[in-house]
Amino acid sequence: MDEPITIDGPPDPLDKDQWRRSRTPSVSVDTPFDPRPLMDALSGRVTADRFRFAVLGDTHHGAAFDRIIEQVRREKADFVLTCGDLVDLGGGREGAVNYARLAQQAGAFFRSMPVWPVMGNHDVDSRWTNDVWNGFANFTAFFGVEPYYAFTFRNATFLVLSWMLPDEAEMAWLADQLAARRSEHLFVAAHYPLLRPGEVDGSPPALELRRRLAAHGVACHFSGHAHIYHRTRRDGVTYLISGGAGGDIHRIPNPEDLEEDAYYGRDPADERYLLHTDRVDRIERTPSFFYVIIDVSGSRITCRVISTDGRTWDAFVL
Repeated sequence: MDEPITIDGPPDPLDKDQWRRSRTPSVSVDTPFDPRPLMDALSGRVTADRFRFAVLGDTHHGAAFDRIIEQVRREKADFVLTCGDLVDLGGGREGAVNYARLAQQAGAFFRSMPVWPVMGNHDVDSRWTNDVWNGFANFTAFFGVEPYYAFTFRNATFLVLSWMLPDEAEMAWLADQLAARRSEHLFVAAHYPLLRPGEVDGSPPALELRRRLAAHGVACHFSGHAHIYHRTRRDGVTYLISGGAGGDIHRIPNPEDLEEDAYYGRDPADERYLLHTDRVDRIERTPSFFYVIIDVSGSRITCRVISTDGRTWDAFVL
């Protein structure tokens, strides 16, 4: 068993080797909630390049996640792609409790439909006091997948990145995956947004990653972390933040600069909630939660953003 690592603060999210030092999980599950067997069974049933998947993120054990699970079932989605932060704290002693809580809340859902997890910071964080850095190990023990991975379904390939930005090894893997493009459609999912609302370029590492996605014709980059909805398009790639499936809704910075984008979040000036899309422009006093439904039909990709009260906030074609 690994020796505990006494630390005073969290490891650097860009230095993945720190996270890999502690390989013994505190999470214990009889059988991991691995989406691959369910996906294999689904592949045998779906024989045309026509399928539907849901994208949701930042559930944080919220009650809205329960409603979204039922709505996704009614939508007859074939599978789900998360955008991270399914638990509040997934590392160390807290991880054992919180992943057990997630299994109780959504375990039956995970056993009935392929749910592909993205690693978020909360999925691997702990309180960091005399604890082990075993968040990566807990994520893998619970879901049965590595921190970053790829899967293909019909005419689409999905590349899932780990928290935060790729290190050298992960970037090399991503470059190989992009160069070996084997599907008509390419999607990339991560917890960390590569383009926040109002940003022109972002950090140099994020900008470099965006250049790679554009060069290889990625259709959409899905992310969470910010508990908002945001959609923008840059260099042919759609960047979509879907972080509103349970956690407290965050503020939208400088909404007056986002007229060309679609967004939902708290007003930075007060406690109102702003919704702005091609379909609706609304101010509300109470928060709403949401998820995204993606329909792939051959070469056509259509998207709908749906709130937990059943409203379609946004609809667009990738």
